[in-house]
Amino acid sequence: MDAELLQFDVQDSEVISHARDFTRDVFSTLDPWQITPRHGPGAVATGERACEKHRFSRIYSAIERIYPYTEYFVYGLSQVADECHTYKDLEVLETGTAKVVLVPKDSRGPRLISCEPLEYQWVQQGLGRALVARLEAHHLTKGHVNFTDQSINRELALASSTDQEWVTLDMKDASDRVSLKLVESLFELCPQLLDALKATRTPETLLPDGRKVRMNKFAPMGSCLCFPVEAFVFYALAISTLMHYKRYSRREARKRVYVYGDDLIVRREDYAFLLHQMPSYGLMFNEDKCCTAGFFRESCGCDAYKGVDITPIKLRSVWSHQRRIDIGVAASYVTLSNAAFKAGYTRLSERAELLMVKTMGPLPVFSNENVGGLGFVRPDACTHVQPYAVRTRWSHRFHRREVRTWQSVPTYEYADADDWSTVLRRLTTSNEYTRPGTYAIPRRSRPKRGWTHLA
Repeated sequence: MDAELLQFDVQDSEVISHARDFTRDVFSTLDPWQITPRHGPGAVATGERACEKHRFSRIYSAIERIYPYTEYFVYGLSQVADECHTYKDLEVLETGTAKVVLVPKDSRGPRLISCEPLEYQWVQQGLGRALVARLEAHHLTKGHVNFTDQSINRELALASSTDQEWVTLDMKDASDRVSLKLVESLFELCPQLLDALKATRTPETLLPDGRKVRMNKFAPMGSCLCFPVEAFVFYALAISTLMHYKRYSRREARKRVYVYGDDLIVRREDYAFLLHQMPSYGLMFNEDKCCTAGFFRESCGCDAYKGVDITPIKLRSVWSHQRRIDIGVAASYVTLSNAAFKAGYTRLSERAELLMVKTMGPLPVFSNENVGGLGFVRPDACTHVQPYAVRTRWSHRFHRREVRTWQSVPTYEYADADDWSTVLRRLTTSNEYTRPGTYAIPRRSRPKRGWTHLA
């Protein structure tokens, strides 16, 4: 699929010109150097564990030209002075190589994503957050290009399943079809930001079979820059297409498009122009998931028909028959029971509840979903009367009733905390759990009984 992107020639056209001007107006005042790098929770292609992520051992020349090591990879000049003898041991490379890996998705199987090299992920997180903040706050994109709030798309899908004023469109292989050439064309009038985007994208990836390929796409799924850049590209091209073919003003065109990742919502009378124009830039629509006729609409996980939310209940994990409690599987089946009860499938809910009680013992009953442990949500239940063997108490500290239940807690690893990497970690993750020397292992959790608010 990546090789197909070479056949699409992004020529100068009125649509591209409108999109380029729109990109300039949104990002011209964004300073790509005013970022706070940080690490995400996922694995990295270079193999460092969580406790090793803030100790950098490589300098990539492509990144160094934009984000110098001594300014963006250390705490400050004090660290530079203390560790100056170690800099000569850093490995110097021109660019990095990502790695394709399989990660859990749901009970149907895993999903393919890309692991980025350690130093790339560090800077990508900072730049990606800056792009998201700009798009969610700028008056030209605010409320129409969303990353943290799915409710806008979901509510539009629900409403349009009755009045049919909007249609929902789904991009096919979205992250794999946004080419580097297309991004270069749209961000041409923002040269500093474009240089930063190109410097922080990995040009190559390592496939599971050991082959190394050079990517023509801008960024694969897993890169911190993939989601914000692809969403903006879809929005910019969509409104530019409407400006050119429908002769809308920019203000009018912006009001007729909503984007959340690869989910687009547009006015019913406009979608045909997008279906015709987008493929010329390599962007394809998944026709099986595009809801353009009838009363059914789907966007951001909401399936709607004639004003009714008919989203199916999906099982996220396959049941484990091991004697050891898997807290992830347990939480998935508790969620299944709660969702089935809310949807009116009482027999399914009772079956999942019985299975959980046999495995983990009695679980408490809550009246709402804002709880900090495993329990069955029954809105009309009297929470003062709990199942047999479920312990409750009155907390004099918080002045509330609490119940003891199973909770999912991270699995930690421990390392030496007496170095500059700990200071750098504290600086960049101030709002997270950062006890010195303690590191949560990604995607690893264990069950533990604890007290939580009885709501």
